[in-house]
Amino acid sequence: MTCRWHGQNHQLLQLHFLLVLLMAGRCSGGVTGQDKQPFCPLGQCINCMHCNGACLDDCSCYSSINVCCCGAPPGHYSRGYEKVPCPGGSYQNVTGQWRCEPCNTSGQLYDITYRGSIDLLDCYEARCESRGASQANYSQWQAENCRNSTFVETTMMSHPPSEAFCSAMTPAIKSRGCSWNDKTGVGRTAGVSSSLLLAMAVLVVPVVPDYR
Repeated sequence: MTCRWHGQNHQLLQLHFLLVLLMAGRCSGGVTGQDKQPFCPLGQCINCMHCNGACLDDCSCYSSINVCCCGAPPGHYSRGYEKVPCPGGSYQNVTGQWRCEPCNTSGQLYDITYRGSIDLLDCYEARCESRGASQANYSQWQAENCRNSTFVETTMMSHPPSEAFCSAMTPAIKSRGCSWNDKTGVGRTAGVSSSLLLAMAVLVVPVVPDYR
C-alpha cells in the first residue's frame, strides 16, 4: 500500500497566491464601501468621475471603485465621502483637509448658512451683524441662524454629528461624511470579504490522503 497526496502542492500554491493578494490589498490601503469606512482617505472626497487608471494631478485613482479620490478644495473638508462646505463660523484655506478651522473671534455671531469660507475675510463676511441687515425680522432670523464659532466647532465634532447644514445640502450629505469626529475614529482599512475568508477556509482544510 502506498500513500499519495493528490493535489497537495496545487492547493498550497493556491493558498500562497491568495495570501499574496490579501497582503497586497492591505499594503495598498484598499478603499472599501463598508458602513463607517470612507471610500477615500481622510481629507479626500469622491470626485464622481470614472478614472480608468488616470486622474488629475491632485487626485488618486482607486480601480476597485473606478473613481478618483481628490483633495477637498479650500472652503471644504472631507471625511472620505462627499466634500462638505465649511459652515459660517469656520473656514479652510488648505486643500485636502478633514475638518475646518474655527473663526477665532470671541463673542462674534456667524450665519451658519454662509458656507464655503476659505479665509478670515470670509469669516468677516459671515458675521450676523452684516448678513442680517436686510432681514425683515432680524431677531427671529438671528435665533435660527446665528452661532459663535465655538458652538459650530463643538457641535460638528460631537458624536453623533449634527447634520443641521449637511442635511440641507442637495443632495443631502450623510452623517458619516458630515462628522467632524476625532480624526482617528474613522480610518481606512482593507476589508476582507466573507467570501474570501470562506475561500481561505476551504483551501486550508486538510487533504484526505488517498491510500492505494
